[in-house]
Amino acid sequence: MISWLATVEPSFEHATALQLLASLWTPSPVAGLPGLSSYEGLARVGIDREQPLAVVPDRVGRVAVVVFGLSSRKRFERWLSSIDGPDRARVKIGGEVASVIGATSDTPVICLARSAHAYCQIGPAERARPTGPLERLLAFEGNTLGNTPARVEALRALDPGAHFYVTMDPSGLATIVKNRLREHALAKARFLDKKSAAKSLDRVRAETAHLDRYATYIDGAAAALYPNGDDVTMQAQLLLTSAGRRFAARAAPDTPPDETIVRWAETPALFRLLAHMHPELLQIGAKALGIELPERALDGTFAMLTFGVDAECPSARRRREAIGPSRWAFLMPSAAAVGLTSAEMADRVHTALRPHLETPAVERSAGDRPALSGRAWGSVFEINVLDDLLLVGTGRGSSAAALRRLGALPSAAVRAAKRRPFLEVDVDLRAVDAAFAAGAFSPEHRAELLTVEAFRLQMKPLLETVDELSIAATKHDDGRRIAIDARAGR
Repeated sequence: MISWLATVEPSFEHATALQLLASLWTPSPVAGLPGLSSYEGLARVGIDREQPLAVVPDRVGRVAVVVFGLSSRKRFERWLSSIDGPDRARVKIGGEVASVIGATSDTPVICLARSAHAYCQIGPAERARPTGPLERLLAFEGNTLGNTPARVEALRALDPGAHFYVTMDPSGLATIVKNRLREHALAKARFLDKKSAAKSLDRVRAETAHLDRYATYIDGAAAALYPNGDDVTMQAQLLLTSAGRRFAARAAPDTPPDETIVRWAETPALFRLLAHMHPELLQIGAKALGIELPERALDGTFAMLTFGVDAECPSARRRREAIGPSRWAFLMPSAAAVGLTSAEMADRVHTALRPHLETPAVERSAGDRPALSGRAWGSVFEINVLDDLLLVGTGRGSSAAALRRLGALPSAAVRAAKRRPFLEVDVDLRAVDAAFAAGAFSPEHRAELLTVEAFRLQMKPLLETVDELSIAATKHDDGRRIAIDARAGR
């Protein structure tokens, strides 16, 4: 039974299902009760481990309804009745009676058995109807996956054998994200005056206004998790609406990416990103930096490599203003490659950039065009315009490192014909850990860097287990479906 989002476990044969159920019980009074932490305990209370488990979060509150199969309804109801205490209650839902455990707690559990299934609401809903989410789910038995063909198709596109599956209605997901952000804003503004609190909420509304629009691009979505020894793989499938297909066609065209940039982006780095997008998006990005590039100069291929952490760069020291996204490119020296359509366009791009920049004191060149340089936030960046690509280096040594890698690329190998992802991201977690460990951070450094360093130390056990994280997004079925594959492991 699916309302708007459900986590569906094929069966309790995987320990993941037991862990998921235990995590849902944790904040509730049920957490301390015997019989729910092992397969044997589940059997004793009448829960059937051979049937799927479904979790249906509520749109508004921090509430979820858990649905699972029963091997014995009598044993389950007997177990509910055996839980004594002053915090117990019974409530009527239509012509049926549900048991309430922890009636006065912050996270009560309301359970009702119907036929061969049990429905348990974890947490209270709105004050007027505290059992609202449970009632809504019980009232719409026809609202199943069979009535949501896009989600069925997305689910079928996933590989079998997952430990659990998630199906999503994008509009419902957008609603819950907006509500969570609103709650967070209200919590932060609780000591502000009314005018400032209202401004904070208005800012959240403005920042989340695009979520509803993006939700109309997706007809249905499903994801699955596949733990396998040292590796964990996640797959997601997005079925696009006609508006979504038009957006995807504009944002990520089907033309092949620049092969030189693809091979350059495959060289080792802390962080690697390769994207093939509509050239207009890159033009807009350049315009935001105050640079007008010639039309039809870019081919849409973009790659970025991050080489290390520079704890001595000017932006790393304490300042009152926050670190903007572009400053991280100097804190973590990086290089970006942008594909150009022709040598003639490369000349025009170089001419367009030259008034904004300067030629380095020690003139260097990666080709016929001299390198260009500039300064931002006290650090130097350098741009080299080659016949087929533009190379930008930020921070100390990044430009030279990027050029060395480009010059050392082996001859292009013949690749098997296959659909290439339009977005690829790889993070070498071990290298990131080592780079920050060598940073020698002190109280003189920026709070953001110290926060990252503290987070790294907290995550050290995980970083010693997981070497890398990779994500790839690919279009299929003439752009009607997008597959996202993520992997974390050794």
